Amino acid sequence: MRLFLLGLIAVAFATNTNGQKISVGGCPDVPVKENLDLKQYVGVWYEIEKNPVPFEAGLKCNKATYGDEGDHVSVVNQGVSVRTGKPSSIEGKATIPDKSVPAKLKVKFNSMPFSADYWVLDTDYKQYAVVYSCFSVFNLFNAEYLWILSRTPTLEDSYKENIYKLLDDHKINRARLQPTVQDC
Repeated sequence: MRLFLLGLIAVAFATNTNGQKISVGGCPDVPVKENLDLKQYVGVWYEIEKNPVPFEAGLKCNKATYGDEGDHVSVVNQGVSVRTGKPSSIEGKATIPDKSVPAKLKVKFNSMPFSADYWVLDTDYKQYAVVYSCFSVFNLFNAEYLWILSRTPTLEDSYKENIYKLLDDHKINRARLQPTVQDC
């Protein structure tokens, strides 16, 4: 058991080097967008800011395309390698486990063995969206992820200020947010 706990601690610290916020305990319950309308939400979203995540390391021009497939949402995440200039993409699907809370989706990418939370905290459907995810290891540690998205490769500062206020009001740490280069 001691070796197992040491392993968990090592994983937590290794993950922390990639920039995620690592905390002790399970994932917090954060408020999400009420009555999310997926039909309005689907489409192309450009990544404006994010907490650094391992699977996006070394990428720029990140964007996600969501499609309404009836019983699920198709997901295609794309980016460009900063080093080589080559495009990178991953496909998957998102589902809504509890239809009464459509803003709490689960996304599973084809090459990954597990699904992850994809919670829409807020969106106006036309300009911006704020997405949160948290991964917990047996409620001992958790890693939180945060994305600010826009329908275009840029987002006006007034929208960002409102998003920052929302995050602050809900005590969601935004200190690790980093801008995504969108120069492609």
